[in-house]
This record gives sequence, C-alpha cells and structure tokens, in this order.
Amino acid sequence: MFGDDDLEARAARGSAISTLAGVVVGAAIWIYVDGAAMGATSSITQSVTGYSWILIVCSILAYLMINAMAWSQLIDEDSGTTTRARLFLIVAVVIQLVVLCMGGFVLGTVYLSKEHSGMVDAWGGVSIFVSNLLIALACWGQRLATLPPKDDSSVGLL
Repeated sequence: MFGDDDLEARAARGSAISTLAGVVVGAAIWIYVDGAAMGATSSITQSVTGYSWILIVCSILAYLMINAMAWSQLIDEDSGTTTRARLFLIVAVVIQLVVLCMGGFVLGTVYLSKEHSGMVDAWGGVSIFVSNLLIALACWGQRLATLPPKDDSSVGLL
C-alpha cells in the first residue's frame, strides 16, 4: 500500500499512525467536553448532556473493537475463528455507524431545529457530532495503517 516492504519501516509507520490516532481521539474527547461545558448555561445542552456521553463511550468502544483484532484473524484456516472475528468486526462497524447517525440526529433535530437558533447553542451538538466523526476517522486510519504487506501469504486481504 505504501510502496516499501521494509518491516521495520512498516512497524515504525504503524506506531506513528497509532500515536496520531491516539492524539486525534484525545482531541475528539476534548471537543466533546468543550461543547458540553460551553453549553452548560444553555437549556438545550443541559437537557442533552445527561445522555450525550453515551455516544462518545460507544464510539470509543467501537474504536477498540475494530482495532483489537489482527488482520490474520479475519482470514484464518479455522472457519469458526474467522466467523467469530468477522461477526465481531461487523458488530463494531454497526455500533460505529449507529453512533455517527445518532450524533447527526441529535445535531439536526435538537440543536439545529427551527426553535433553537444561535451558534452558542448549536456548538454542543456540533461538538457531539464532530467528536464522534474524529474518533471514527482515527479508528480507520489506525486500522488501515496496520495492513499487512501484499505478498504476505498468511493474509489475503488485498
């Protein structure tokens, strides 16, 4: 994928991208907390803050689930192991998609509705959606950074 087959370079690149993904997740959590704190005086954010944390927790859970397994577990000789690993990955992707959809739903129906206008009030919803989007992007960035080499016979993904 990246043009070189040096295992040390691949490991260093994977480590660097994993570190970057961790920084992005930290920034996403910071954005969420900022939105909740900035909207502490807003009646809209006060009504949503009690359950909005569930989205970011589920997003981080999906992040961990997607990046927890090795690529070789998805393509294995034992069909039982492969089936369980693929099912685990599908559940994680579904969780991530539901969280993104719910973040967009909360942003659109609660914060950006006609009766609630004003950017100060909208920032709480924007922060919920953006934080979950950043976690999803960091998740897949880290996952794709650890792709095995194309000539690796143990994993036939690409």
